[in-house]
Amino acid sequence: MKNVAIIGIGRWGKLLIKEFDNISNVKFCHFLGSKNNAKWLKKYYPKIESTQNIEDILKSDVDAVVIATPLSTHFKISQQILQNNKHVFVEKPIATTKKDAIKLIALAKKKQLVLFVGHIFLHHPVFKKINIILKNDTIQFAKFDWNKTGTFNEDIFLNLLSHELSIILELFGTPLSSHILYSKGVITDVDQLIVDFDFSKNRKCLVNINRCSNFKNKSILLKTKKKILLWENDDLFEFDQKNMKYNLIFRSKEEPLKIECKQFLQSLKTLKYEKMKLDISYKVVQILDDLIKKLP
Repeated sequence: MKNVAIIGIGRWGKLLIKEFDNISNVKFCHFLGSKNNAKWLKKYYPKIESTQNIEDILKSDVDAVVIATPLSTHFKISQQILQNNKHVFVEKPIATTKKDAIKLIALAKKKQLVLFVGHIFLHHPVFKKINIILKNDTIQFAKFDWNKTGTFNEDIFLNLLSHELSIILELFGTPLSSHILYSKGVITDVDQLIVDFDFSKNRKCLVNINRCSNFKNKSILLKTKKKILLWENDDLFEFDQKNMKYNLIFRSKEEPLKIECKQFLQSLKTLKYEKMKLDISYKVVQILDDLIKKLP
Protein backbone atom coordinates (compact mmCIF):
# COMPACT_ATOMS: atom_id res chain seq x y z
CA MET A 1 0.00 0.00 0.00
CA LYS A 2 1.15 3.51 -0.80
CA ASN A 3 1.82 5.90 2.08
CA VAL A 4 -0.27 9.06 1.75
CA ALA A 5 -0.61 12.37 3.58
CA ILE A 6 -3.61 14.68 3.32
CA ILE A 7 -3.41 18.45 3.69
CA GLY A 8 -6.72 20.08 4.53
CA ILE A 9 -9.51 18.64 6.65
CA GLY A 10 -12.54 20.69 5.67
CA ARG A 11 -15.72 19.10 4.30
CA TRP A 12 -13.99 17.84 1.16
CA GLY A 13 -10.82 16.86 2.98
CA LYS A 14 -12.84 14.59 5.27
CA LEU A 15 -14.33 12.83 2.24
CA LEU A 16 -10.86 12.33 0.80
CA ILE A 17 -9.60 10.88 4.09
CA LYS A 18 -12.47 8.39 4.03
CA GLU A 19 -11.69 7.25 0.48
CA PHE A 20 -7.92 7.09 0.78
CA ASP A 21 -8.09 5.32 4.15
CA ASN A 22 -9.77 2.40 2.36
CA ILE A 23 -7.19 2.03 -0.40
CA SER A 24 -3.91 3.37 1.02
CA ASN A 25 -2.01 3.95 4.23
CA VAL A 26 -2.88 7.49 5.34
CA LYS A 27 -0.04 8.39 7.70
CA PHE A 28 -0.50 12.15 8.22
CA CYS A 29 -3.24 14.72 8.15
CA HIS A 30 -2.22 18.38 8.16
CA PHE A 31 -4.63 21.09 9.31
CA LEU A 32 -4.41 24.41 11.11
CA GLY A 33 -5.40 23.48 14.66
CA SER A 34 -9.21 23.37 14.68
CA LYS A 35 -10.25 21.62 17.89
CA ASN A 36 -13.35 20.18 16.22
CA ASN A 37 -11.27 18.73 13.39
CA ALA A 38 -8.77 17.31 15.87
CA LYS A 39 -11.59 15.59 17.77
CA TRP A 40 -13.12 14.28 14.54
CA LEU A 41 -9.82 12.81 13.37
CA LYS A 42 -9.06 11.21 16.73
CA LYS A 43 -12.55 9.71 16.93
CA TYR A 44 -12.81 8.24 13.42
CA TYR A 45 -9.16 7.79 12.36
CA PRO A 46 -7.06 7.44 15.53
CA LYS A 47 -4.17 5.83 13.65
CA ILE A 48 -3.62 8.89 11.46
CA GLU A 49 -1.09 11.30 12.91
CA SER A 50 -2.16 14.95 12.88
CA THR A 51 0.27 17.80 12.35
CA GLN A 52 0.27 21.56 11.88
CA ASN A 53 3.79 21.52 10.46
CA ILE A 54 4.09 20.66 6.77
CA GLU A 55 7.76 19.79 7.34
CA ASP A 56 6.62 16.63 9.14
CA ILE A 57 5.13 15.47 5.85
CA LEU A 58 8.05 16.60 3.70
CA LYS A 59 10.55 14.70 5.87
CA SER A 60 8.39 11.56 6.09
CA ASP A 61 8.33 8.46 3.89
CA VAL A 62 4.93 9.24 2.34
CA ASP A 63 4.79 8.59 -1.40
CA ALA A 64 2.10 11.12 -2.22
CA VAL A 65 0.29 14.13 -0.79
CA VAL A 66 -3.38 14.97 -1.30
CA ILE A 67 -4.17 18.70 -1.19
CA ALA A 68 -7.67 19.90 -0.28
CA THR A 69 -7.01 23.44 0.87
CA PRO A 70 -8.42 26.85 -0.20
CA LEU A 71 -7.95 27.48 -3.92
CA SER A 72 -5.47 30.32 -3.45
CA THR A 73 -3.04 27.93 -1.71
CA HIS A 74 -2.99 25.17 -4.34
CA PHE A 75 0.04 26.43 -6.24
CA LYS A 76 2.30 27.14 -3.27
CA ILE A 77 1.61 23.85 -1.48
CA SER A 78 1.79 21.75 -4.67
CA GLN A 79 5.08 23.36 -5.61
CA GLN A 80 6.52 22.67 -2.15
CA ILE A 81 5.46 19.02 -2.26
CA LEU A 82 6.84 18.44 -5.78
CA GLN A 83 10.13 20.11 -4.88
CA ASN A 84 10.45 17.53 -2.10
CA ASN A 85 9.98 14.64 -4.55
CA LYS A 86 6.50 13.51 -3.63
CA HIS A 87 3.57 12.89 -5.97
CA VAL A 88 0.63 15.32 -5.79
CA PHE A 89 -3.14 15.00 -5.92
CA VAL A 90 -4.48 18.56 -5.84
CA GLU A 91 -8.12 19.53 -6.00
CA LYS A 92 -9.11 21.65 -8.94
CA PRO A 93 -8.08 24.14 -10.15
CA ILE A 94 -4.39 23.30 -10.42
CA ALA A 95 -3.63 26.99 -9.73
CA THR A 96 -5.36 30.37 -9.90
CA THR A 97 -3.23 31.73 -12.77
CA LYS A 98 -2.01 30.18 -16.01
CA LYS A 99 1.57 31.24 -15.16
CA ASP A 100 1.51 29.18 -11.97
CA ALA A 101 -0.19 26.25 -13.71
CA ILE A 102 2.64 26.11 -16.27
CA LYS A 103 5.22 26.17 -13.47
CA LEU A 104 3.65 23.20 -11.67
CA ILE A 105 3.32 21.09 -14.80
CA ALA A 106 6.93 21.81 -15.77
CA LEU A 107 8.16 20.99 -12.25
CA ALA A 108 6.30 17.66 -12.15
CA LYS A 109 7.74 16.75 -15.56
CA LYS A 110 11.27 17.68 -14.49
CA LYS A 111 10.98 15.65 -11.28
CA GLN A 112 9.20 12.77 -13.10
CA LEU A 113 6.38 12.93 -10.57
CA VAL A 114 2.63 12.48 -10.95
CA LEU A 115 0.64 15.71 -10.76
CA PHE A 116 -3.02 14.71 -10.59
CA VAL A 117 -5.76 17.36 -10.61
CA GLY A 118 -9.13 16.56 -9.05
CA HIS A 119 -11.61 17.31 -11.84
CA ILE A 120 -14.10 14.92 -10.30
CA PHE A 121 -16.81 15.02 -12.98
CA LEU A 122 -14.40 13.59 -15.55
CA HIS A 123 -14.45 10.42 -13.44
CA HIS A 124 -18.23 10.27 -13.09
CA PRO A 125 -19.75 7.02 -14.43
CA VAL A 126 -22.41 9.03 -16.30
CA PHE A 127 -19.71 11.03 -18.06
CA LYS A 128 -17.94 7.85 -19.06
CA LYS A 129 -21.24 6.42 -20.35
CA ILE A 130 -21.82 9.57 -22.43
CA ASN A 131 -18.41 9.19 -24.03
CA ILE A 132 -19.26 5.62 -25.03
CA ILE A 133 -22.67 6.54 -26.44
CA LEU A 134 -21.35 9.52 -28.41
CA LYS A 135 -18.17 7.86 -29.66
CA ASN A 136 -19.34 8.09 -33.27
CA ASP A 137 -21.57 11.14 -32.88
CA THR A 138 -20.91 14.89 -32.76
CA ILE A 139 -22.26 17.22 -30.10
CA GLN A 140 -23.80 20.30 -31.68
CA PHE A 141 -25.02 22.08 -28.57
CA ALA A 142 -24.77 21.72 -24.78
CA LYS A 143 -26.62 23.54 -22.00
CA PHE A 144 -25.20 23.36 -18.47
CA ASP A 145 -27.42 24.29 -15.49
CA TRP A 146 -26.15 24.21 -11.92
CA ASN A 147 -28.30 25.37 -9.02
CA LYS A 148 -27.01 25.18 -5.45
CA THR A 149 -26.52 27.19 -2.28
CA GLY A 150 -22.90 28.30 -1.78
CA THR A 151 -20.10 27.98 -1.25
CA PHE A 152 -19.52 31.73 -1.00
CA ASN A 153 -15.98 31.73 0.35
CA GLU A 154 -14.44 30.92 -3.05
CA ASP A 155 -14.49 32.60 -6.46
CA ILE A 156 -17.38 31.24 -8.57
CA PHE A 157 -15.18 31.01 -11.67
CA LEU A 158 -12.39 29.01 -10.02
CA ASN A 159 -14.65 26.93 -7.78
CA LEU A 160 -17.67 26.08 -9.94
CA LEU A 161 -17.14 27.12 -13.55
CA SER A 162 -13.85 25.18 -13.47
CA HIS A 163 -15.88 21.96 -13.09
CA GLU A 164 -18.01 22.74 -16.13
CA LEU A 165 -15.00 23.80 -18.17
CA SER A 166 -13.23 20.50 -17.60
CA ILE A 167 -16.26 18.68 -19.04
CA ILE A 168 -16.56 21.12 -21.95
CA LEU A 169 -12.90 20.76 -22.88
CA GLU A 170 -13.14 16.97 -22.91
CA LEU A 171 -16.37 16.90 -24.93
CA PHE A 172 -15.84 19.82 -27.32
CA GLY A 173 -12.14 20.69 -27.25
CA THR A 174 -10.83 24.23 -26.86
CA PRO A 175 -13.41 26.99 -27.55
CA LEU A 176 -12.70 29.59 -30.21
CA SER A 177 -14.24 32.28 -28.03
CA SER A 178 -16.08 32.77 -24.75
CA HIS A 179 -18.39 35.51 -23.50
CA ILE A 180 -19.91 36.44 -20.15
CA LEU A 181 -23.59 37.03 -20.97
CA TYR A 182 -24.70 37.74 -17.41
CA SER A 183 -23.12 38.09 -13.98
CA LYS A 184 -24.80 39.17 -10.76
CA GLY A 185 -23.68 39.46 -7.17
CA VAL A 186 -26.06 38.52 -4.37
CA ILE A 187 -23.88 37.45 -1.45
CA THR A 188 -20.51 38.10 -3.13
CA ASP A 189 -19.46 40.04 -6.23
CA VAL A 190 -20.60 37.22 -8.54
CA ASP A 191 -23.07 34.47 -7.51
CA GLN A 192 -25.08 34.07 -10.70
CA LEU A 193 -23.27 33.56 -13.97
CA ILE A 194 -24.10 32.79 -17.61
CA VAL A 195 -21.27 32.14 -20.05
CA ASP A 196 -21.35 30.97 -23.65
CA PHE A 197 -18.61 29.19 -25.59
CA ASP A 198 -18.28 29.00 -29.37
CA PHE A 199 -16.52 26.20 -31.24
CA SER A 200 -15.78 25.36 -34.86
CA LYS A 201 -18.58 24.20 -37.17
CA ASN A 202 -21.11 26.41 -35.31
CA ARG A 203 -21.10 24.23 -32.22
CA LYS A 204 -22.08 26.07 -29.05
CA CYS A 205 -22.21 25.61 -25.31
CA LEU A 206 -24.08 27.64 -22.67
CA VAL A 207 -23.31 27.50 -18.95
CA ASN A 208 -25.71 28.81 -16.30
CA ILE A 209 -24.59 28.73 -12.63
CA ASN A 210 -26.65 29.98 -9.69
CA ARG A 211 -25.18 29.44 -6.23
CA CYS A 212 -27.99 31.36 -4.51
CA SER A 213 -30.65 28.80 -5.40
CA ASN A 214 -33.04 27.33 -2.84
CA PHE A 215 -32.66 23.88 -4.41
CA LYS A 216 -29.77 21.71 -5.58
CA ASN A 217 -29.67 20.31 -9.10
CA LYS A 218 -26.98 19.86 -11.74
CA SER A 219 -27.84 19.01 -15.33
CA ILE A 220 -26.28 18.98 -18.78
CA LEU A 221 -28.37 18.82 -21.94
CA LEU A 222 -26.49 17.46 -24.97
CA LYS A 223 -27.85 17.69 -28.50
CA THR A 224 -26.08 15.72 -31.22
CA LYS A 225 -26.87 14.88 -34.83
CA LYS A 226 -28.61 11.72 -33.68
CA LYS A 227 -29.65 12.12 -30.04
CA ILE A 228 -30.71 14.37 -27.19
CA LEU A 229 -29.21 13.33 -23.86
CA LEU A 230 -29.77 14.77 -20.40
CA TRP A 231 -27.28 14.19 -17.59
CA GLU A 232 -29.03 15.09 -14.35
CA ASN A 233 -27.10 14.49 -11.12
CA ASP A 234 -26.41 10.72 -11.18
CA ASP A 235 -28.86 9.84 -13.97
CA LEU A 236 -28.65 9.83 -17.74
CA PHE A 237 -31.78 10.22 -19.86
CA GLU A 238 -32.39 10.01 -23.60
CA PHE A 239 -35.19 11.95 -25.25
CA ASP A 240 -37.70 9.79 -27.10
CA GLN A 241 -38.86 12.05 -29.93
CA LYS A 242 -41.63 9.69 -30.96
CA ASN A 243 -43.30 9.74 -27.53
CA MET A 244 -41.94 13.15 -26.55
CA LYS A 245 -40.48 12.13 -23.21
CA TYR A 246 -37.18 11.43 -21.49
CA ASN A 247 -36.34 7.81 -20.68
CA LEU A 248 -33.82 6.83 -18.03
CA ILE A 249 -31.04 4.86 -19.74
CA PHE A 250 -28.30 4.80 -17.08
CA ARG A 251 -27.90 5.42 -13.34
CA SER A 252 -24.56 5.73 -11.61
CA LYS A 253 -23.99 3.26 -8.78
CA GLU A 254 -20.42 4.23 -7.87
CA GLU A 255 -19.21 7.50 -6.37
CA PRO A 256 -16.92 9.47 -8.73
CA LEU A 257 -14.66 10.43 -5.82
CA LYS A 258 -13.96 6.77 -5.13
CA ILE A 259 -13.09 6.21 -8.80
CA GLU A 260 -10.89 9.31 -8.87
CA CYS A 261 -8.88 8.31 -5.78
CA LYS A 262 -8.32 4.82 -7.20
CA GLN A 263 -7.19 6.36 -10.49
CA PHE A 264 -4.62 8.49 -8.69
CA LEU A 265 -3.10 5.53 -6.88
CA GLN A 266 -3.12 3.54 -10.11
CA SER A 267 -1.17 6.33 -11.83
CA LEU A 268 1.55 6.03 -9.16
CA LYS A 269 2.26 2.47 -10.28
CA THR A 270 3.25 3.58 -13.77
CA LEU A 271 4.42 7.06 -12.72
CA LYS A 272 2.30 8.44 -15.53
CA TYR A 273 -0.81 10.54 -15.73
CA GLU A 274 -2.48 11.25 -19.04
CA LYS A 275 -0.92 14.30 -20.69
CA MET A 276 -4.34 15.20 -22.05
CA LYS A 277 -5.70 15.52 -18.51
CA LEU A 278 -2.94 17.96 -17.54
CA ASP A 279 -3.59 19.89 -20.75
CA ILE A 280 -7.22 20.20 -19.69
CA SER A 281 -6.18 21.33 -16.19
CA TYR A 282 -4.02 24.06 -17.72
CA LYS A 283 -6.64 25.16 -20.26
CA VAL A 284 -9.27 25.43 -17.50
CA VAL A 285 -7.10 27.99 -15.73
CA GLN A 286 -6.16 29.71 -18.98
CA ILE A 287 -9.79 30.21 -20.04
CA LEU A 288 -10.87 31.27 -16.53
CA ASP A 289 -8.00 33.75 -16.41
CA ASP A 290 -9.19 35.32 -19.65
CA LEU A 291 -12.86 35.27 -18.64
CA ILE A 292 -12.31 36.95 -15.28
CA LYS A 293 -10.62 39.85 -17.09
CA LYS A 294 -13.86 40.34 -19.07
CA LEU A 295 -15.92 41.03 -15.95
CA PRO A 296 -17.43 44.54 -16.06
